[in-house]
Amino acid sequence: MNRFAPLLLATSLGLLAACNSGMSNRDYLLENVASWNSMVHTVEQWTSGARGEAFHAALQDGKSLEQYRFGLKNAHQEATNRLTHIEQLPHGKDAEPLHQNLRDSVQSTAAMFAVMEQIAALPDGYDEEQVAPLLEQLDQATTKMDKDMQVLSDAQDAFAKANRVTLQTSG
Repeated sequence: MNRFAPLLLATSLGLLAACNSGMSNRDYLLENVASWNSMVHTVEQWTSGARGEAFHAALQDGKSLEQYRFGLKNAHQEATNRLTHIEQLPHGKDAEPLHQNLRDSVQSTAAMFAVMEQIAALPDGYDEEQVAPLLEQLDQATTKMDKDMQVLSDAQDAFAKANRVTLQTSG
């Protein structure tokens, strides 16, 4: 009986370590993709969708942006909440770079929404001098977000290929 005690202990420790390291690479990848996809709809609404077009048209015309404050605050909060969720996702050592890519994408998304929220908070009658630095920040934040999104997409594809997982795409 004593001969099996070390083997049983080693097996138990191995199982415990596996449980603590997170989910399988396949499950983590699917959760990673789902976490990002949950943000994509909101991002698209405010960048290329109707809300974004209306926001930018009002901005270009120098109109009040008050009607966008609540929606942008919610979008920013959604990104912040998503980041909190991501921080709690269990993942193995192999998935750490992919996890960081997801964090980076959501952080840059939150940063973009934070700038848009600042723009929407401009007082009625704002002038070019007030909005110009914020527009430069928005351009930088959007560029970073786009870059981070592409890096994440490439990393998800590479991780899927390495782990023999087929990701479904739409569009």
